[in-house]
Amino acid sequence: MKEQDLIDLGFTKRVQESEIFIEDNYHFYEMVFTDDSSLISNESDAAGEDNWTVSINFDMVITRLEDLKDYISIIKRIQNENL
Repeated sequence: MKEQDLIDLGFTKRVQESEIFIEDNYHFYEMVFTDDSSLISNESDAAGEDNWTVSINFDMVITRLEDLKDYISIIKRIQNENL
């Protein structure tokens, strides 16, 4: 996946603050559904330009954009049904 894919899906950019990484382009993306459910990307230094992946609560890794879109759609639909 590309970084723009995560942006287009509504992920929030989180800049990693560290004395080791001075550049502000060291970042990752996050989408939080509940306190117990979130999606977190790998970090920009590992992702490169088009090798972004997303972890489900750090347990499972999604590498395909279509799978990520399906997962987000299902979670949002379930959330709306439970309102």
